[in-house]
Amino acid sequence: MYETIDKISALFGVAGESLDLEFKSGRAYADMTKQEQRREFVKDVTGFANAGGGTLIIGVVQQNGLASHFEPVSMESRLSVDQLTSIIRANTDPVFRGFEIHEIQHVDGRVFVIEIMQGHTAHQNRFDRAYYQRIGATVDKMYDFAIRDVMNRRTHPIVEAHVAIRRSDTNGTRYYYIRPYLKNEGAVTARQWLLHLDVPYGVECGRIHAGIPMRKMDSAIKRSKFLFNRIEYNSAGTGSYPQSGQLMPGQEIVLDNRNAFASLHLKIDSETARYYQDEKPAIHWTLYTDDAPPQHHSYDFNTWFSREEGDDLNWSTTE
Repeated sequence: MYETIDKISALFGVAGESLDLEFKSGRAYADMTKQEQRREFVKDVTGFANAGGGTLIIGVVQQNGLASHFEPVSMESRLSVDQLTSIIRANTDPVFRGFEIHEIQHVDGRVFVIEIMQGHTAHQNRFDRAYYQRIGATVDKMYDFAIRDVMNRRTHPIVEAHVAIRRSDTNGTRYYYIRPYLKNEGAVTARQWLLHLDVPYGVECGRIHAGIPMRKMDSAIKRSKFLFNRIEYNSAGTGSYPQSGQLMPGQEIVLDNRNAFASLHLKIDSETARYYQDEKPAIHWTLYTDDAPPQHHSYDFNTWFSREEGDDLNWSTTE
């Protein structure tokens, strides 16, 4: 959502901290060797997870109730995506994995954007054994009844969506083969699901027969002035492709031609590559499942485009 400096700058003077948005100066978490900084960081993350999810931006200062200006993490600081990831996973109970961290370069340092999903159960801060929840623009300790209420989320399916990408080059043209897959990580069967995959315009699909539980939308989707094709996958088919998409606990399904779905690939010649390098389109996907909030994910442009030939990005082990 806030993957560029320009998008963050657009918040200045108009957006303040809220139920789903928090700003922190780069100095607040610059030295994570200090336990107090790590404790406060985990408190902020679990506060979002135990509420409805949200975004934590490290490197922005708020004044008079609104985002004001950048105060990035200095280049001298050892703060990194890997360090932040490790702190969250090592200091939450149960381990919280529902987040994505993006590092954005700024002329004065670095800005970290942490997209935090709603947790599937209540997550505890291991530093002080407390449960926190975001209420409005503040984070408070949770009462027993609130903890029990959040723990009841376990009755919902817990399905994770991933997109694997493999690059192959032929005569100077790049081919990016795209393979979405789903896995039920919870203890409840997911009976219905819907996946929207937004890929830069011009993606090529294999043949989509009548009844195949996917479709390529006729109209393009515009994101930040760039056009995308939206591919929709769902759990129900018809005719020769009966309903087979429900996911049992622990089950994984790869959404390609082995499971009644068409294959996808992007063909990028040198001229298209230059255009992409100017516009820097990400690949986005959103998953909808029974009685659960939608999950939004993306691969930024550099993550997927800059891979070496034969270098696989989370290519599924299910071959």
